[in-house]
Amino acid sequence: MKSLSILTVLLLFIIVIAQATPVQHTEEIAKRELGSKVVPLGVRFKDLYQRFNNQLKKVNKKFDHEITKFNKVVPEAAKSDNTDAKSVQWLLNWNADYEKLVSESKANTAKLDESIATLAKRLSSQ
Repeated sequence: MKSLSILTVLLLFIIVIAQATPVQHTEEIAKRELGSKVVPLGVRFKDLYQRFNNQLKKVNKKFDHEITKFNKVVPEAAKSDNTDAKSVQWLLNWNADYEKLVSESKANTAKLDESIATLAKRLSSQ
């Protein structure tokens, strides 16, 4: 009985030591910069962002057309219905300010293009 209790204590001691010692891996797990699941997702979102940016470019072209049309049509309409010249000038000034905002939108669209190109480059390097 005495030897059984000694064996039990030794067995417990071995189990405690085994649990306390970290397992050392001989093989190091290969880490990838971009994994096989991340790259397709990145490509999918890059394409989606590019599509959205292309839509913004189309909208910006429409703005250019309509802003030019506004500058032409409003003075003609004002002449035909005797609108006050100050009011017409205010509308034209407002349209000029709006055109500046559209220009900022175009600049942001160009920056988005650069950012998307950076993402594409990063994804293609894998």
